[in-house]
Amino acid sequence: VVNAHWILPNGFMASVAKLFTGVKVVSTLPGSDVYMAQKNFFFGFLAKFATFMYDWITSNSPRLLDDLAEINTKDGSRQKRLKKKFSLIIYGVDPKKFRPTTKMREIIRKKLDVSDNDLIVLGVGRLVAKKGFRYLIEAVPKILKKCSDVSFVIVGDGNQRGLLENLAKEKGVYDNFRFVGFVDYQKLKNYYNLADVFILPSVRDEKGNLDDQSVSVVEAMACGKPVVTTDFPGYRIVVKEKENGFLVKEKKYDLIADALIKIIGSRSLRSNMGKASR
Repeated sequence: VVNAHWILPNGFMASVAKLFTGVKVVSTLPGSDVYMAQKNFFFGFLAKFATFMYDWITSNSPRLLDDLAEINTKDGSRQKRLKKKFSLIIYGVDPKKFRPTTKMREIIRKKLDVSDNDLIVLGVGRLVAKKGFRYLIEAVPKILKKCSDVSFVIVGDGNQRGLLENLAKEKGVYDNFRFVGFVDYQKLKNYYNLADVFILPSVRDEKGNLDDQSVSVVEAMACGKPVVTTDFPGYRIVVKEKENGFLVKEKKYDLIADALIKIIGSRSLRSNMGKASR
């Protein structure tokens, strides 16, 4: 069996090989491959061919599987037949590796020059449009009016870093942010455990690219953190409204602010939601 991670280009090449070898092919959809197939006729053709040839298709996002079905056909009954070889499998997280610990918390706080009194809201992800971090920045002025002792730590790098830093300056909240940049995966658990709340304000960006089921959300949950993220199908699998966090409509920074204010303002809520996440 060949497992082709990404439908394009890997999955297409594997499906061509199947024509000559008969070896079964399973493909996994991370996201950008489906997006490319939606936006380009040639890539769409390749994706349709690959989908026809596949023996099975998996994704961590129900929305991506729906998008792939729509690329192949607009007919509801044909989509239903196609989905018989679809499986939703979210990315796993090792709860022994990602677990609550205070081991490095004070060291990192000092490194980032975060006040001892500040609660920390953490975001982890590539600094690209579909992660939606600009909407967190838009929400921060409202948050600081209610909760002044808060710092926002963003782990990750990408082509939007400059834009996000400039937006934070324009909003007058730059001093409340720490843009950490890339962090080695082996050290990432220490940053999750630095946080009091985890935030990932994912969106479908202007080009149609979607962020629906990021593994960072589940990693934060394994570390016992309450989560605020977007009300997308993939996140509904792991975040239960008012149990271990809040799901908010995409791009609604007022709602992001309201959710974070509720969690920041209540120690017991943070504790109960964190336990539920774990």
